[in-house]
Order: sequence, then C-alpha cells, then structure tokens
Amino acid sequence: MCTVQAALQVAGAVVQYQNKKAENKAIRRDQDTTRRNADKGYLHDLNKIDQEKVNADMEKAKAEIKTKAERDGAIAQKVNLGNANSVKIVQSIGALNDDDWNEITSS
Repeated sequence: MCTVQAALQVAGAVVQYQNKKAENKAIRRDQDTTRRNADKGYLHDLNKIDQEKVNADMEKAKAEIKTKAERDGAIAQKVNLGNANSVKIVQSIGALNDDDWNEITSS
C-alpha cells in the first residue's frame, strides 16, 4: 500500500499538472486573440492599400480624359477658325458636356 507521503506527492503532481494545463490554455487563448487581431489589422491594411490604388488609378484616368479633351478642343478650335465646320462644333459642345458629366459622376 501507498504511504501518506507518496499519496501527497501524487496529489501534488496532479495539482501541478492541472495548473500547468490551465496556464497553457490561457496562453493559447491569448495567442489566438492576438493572431485574430493581427489578421484583422493586416486585412485592413491590404484593403486600405487597394483603395488607395483604385483612387490613384481613378485620378489618373480623370487627368488623361481631361488632357485628351483639352487637346481635342484645341484641335477642334484650330480646325474651326476659318471653316465653320458644324460637325466639329457639335463635337466640341458634346465634349464639354461629357467633361461636366465626368466631373459630376466621379465626385
């Protein structure tokens, strides 16, 4: 049969095991929470980077459209200086309306 001292040692080992198990469970829970928070932050950063890229591409497209409209307007004005080409005049007015529409819808 076991002695009292051996029984106390076994009981102490069991309690020590249970304490270690509880500590490890708490550590695992903290690590999971930290990992979830890090994943959220990472996804937020990726989303922000993607949104900035989309905004930059949109600004670039707007600038290209505006530059093209100005260039086409200048060409149309040079063509119309002495000829009174009605098609070019209508195209120029249409380009101004398109430019206004692009400004309204992109805001």
